[in-house]
Amino acid sequence: MMARVRNPVVVLTAVVAAIAVFAAWPLLAQKRAPVQAPAMVQLTTADGALGAYVAWPTGTGRVPTIVIVHEWWGLGDQIKDVARRMAQQGYLAIVPDLYHGRLATTPEEAHELVRGLEDTRVFEEL
Repeated sequence: MMARVRNPVVVLTAVVAAIAVFAAWPLLAQKRAPVQAPAMVQLTTADGALGAYVAWPTGTGRVPTIVIVHEWWGLGDQIKDVARRMAQQGYLAIVPDLYHGRLATTPEEAHELVRGLEDTRVFEEL
């Protein structure tokens, strides 16, 4: 007799995650290209300046660019590593600092930071 699935969302999420890992495995196994030194830069917005972490692939010429949105913790080491890994794959990776230098260390702080974001400002900065 088969057990009934109590939460199909959990099962669906697990299946999607397994498919994503399986599909991404060839990319993860590729030899990593060198990356130029990542840096914090200042971008100009309608409301002033915005800091952003930028990771460049090596070489010259045009490359595809991606904008990475940090998690609710802020622009920390983990999301900077994601940008560096994308640069290793040949992308120019830009991570705008939507919290303007603030970084959460607890779930409560992260909750307050994300609640403090204004939709219109975030869309302008992205």
